[in-house]
Amino acid sequence: MIAFFLSDSFSAIATFLSLIGNVAILILTIYTFHLTTVSRKLELTSPSFSSSTFYGEVIGLSIMNKSLHSIPIQDIFIMKHLGKNDFGYITVASFDDPLTIESWTIKKIESEPFTSIMGYEGSMVDLIKGSIIGVTYAHKTLWLKPYKKVPLWAARRAYRKRNYQIMTVTRNNIAGRILSERVDCVMYLRMKDINAQIVLRTIYGITHFDNGKSVLLSEEVNGYTALGVPGENEKEITDALVQIGFDKNDVDVQMIERNLIG
Repeated sequence: MIAFFLSDSFSAIATFLSLIGNVAILILTIYTFHLTTVSRKLELTSPSFSSSTFYGEVIGLSIMNKSLHSIPIQDIFIMKHLGKNDFGYITVASFDDPLTIESWTIKKIESEPFTSIMGYEGSMVDLIKGSIIGVTYAHKTLWLKPYKKVPLWAARRAYRKRNYQIMTVTRNNIAGRILSERVDCVMYLRMKDINAQIVLRTIYGITHFDNGKSVLLSEEVNGYTALGVPGENEKEITDALVQIGFDKNDVDVQMIERNLIG
C-alpha cells in the first residue's frame, strides 16, 4: 500500500485531482465575479392596478433584484404588443435620481395617477397581457416578461430600431387631483366644520348616474352621496345643493372641460 502512494500512478492521480480542484475554484471565482459584478437580473413578481370611480388609474410593478449587487433604475416602460410587429411605448416611471433596488429585495414601483392612455380602450389587465416591461439603467436595458408567451425578441427589435408608437398618458387635473374619465363636474362648497370653522370643500361629481337620474358625489355632503337630478348644467346642480341645505352664495359648480396634461 505504501508503495502505491509512492508510485508514479498515485502521483499522476493526485496531480489530476489537484488540477480538477483548481479548475473548480477558478469556475466558482468566475461565477461569483459574474454574480457580484457583471450579472444584472430583475424579475417581475406581480403587476397591480389601482383605480377608483372618481380618481385616476395607477400601474404598480413589483420588481425583485435577483443579483448580488444593487441596481440603479432610471426608467420603466411598457412595450405593448398591438398586433403582428406593431408595438406601443408607454412610460410607467422615470427618475431624475436613479431608484436603487438592493440585492435580493423587492420594490414596488408605481406610476403617477393618470386619466387615460390615448389610443387605448382596453382594461389595465389587458394592457399587461402581451406586453414586455423594459427597465433602463446606466444606458442599458433589462427586459421582464409578465407572461411566458410574449414576443420578447420582436419587442426588443422594435425598441432598438425605435419602431413603435408613443402611447401618451393623459391626466385630467382638477383642483390638484387626477380624475377618472367619468368625472364631469366639480363643486366648491363653503361650509362649517365640526369646530364651526368655515372651510372650503371640493366635491367631484359624475352626472347622469343611475340611468341618468342623479349626480354621484365623491364624498358625502350633508348626508347625501348623490343628488337627485341628472346634472345637465351648473344651475341644475346648484339648485339641487340648495335643496339639501346650502346657501346659493356658498356654492360654486363648474362643469369640467378636459384639462389634460401629459
